[in-house]
Amino acid sequence: ATSTLTLEDDVFTLLYTGGDECTETREGRRFKETQLNLICNKDVTEGTPRYINKDGESCVYHFEMELAAACRPQQPTCRVIDEQLREYDLSMLRRQDSWRVWDDTTNTVFYINVCG
Repeated sequence: ATSTLTLEDDVFTLLYTGGDECTETREGRRFKETQLNLICNKDVTEGTPRYINKDGESCVYHFEMELAAACRPQQPTCRVIDEQLREYDLSMLRRQDSWRVWDDTTNTVFYINVCG
């Protein structure tokens, strides 16, 4: 059996092909396939697959599962609000690596990463 993962319209589809031989078709020798759609639901940490249907004679079994892992990652916001309720966006200070600051008086290294 082989598997293929695709993403379309924010739905991940995992397709397993080459399963057991399917004897329910008149088109000759076919093999069972399983299609699992993974749907974003931020409130579900551990999803449970739900059977949807079987495509007539095609031997494709459809399932879907809602779970948070199927959601696109959200870029965390990096905003500060001062006493006058003015909002500042500090996301431009975000870095892949941290700034390294050396303190000569204590021989200490500090690593600073704003919004990280």
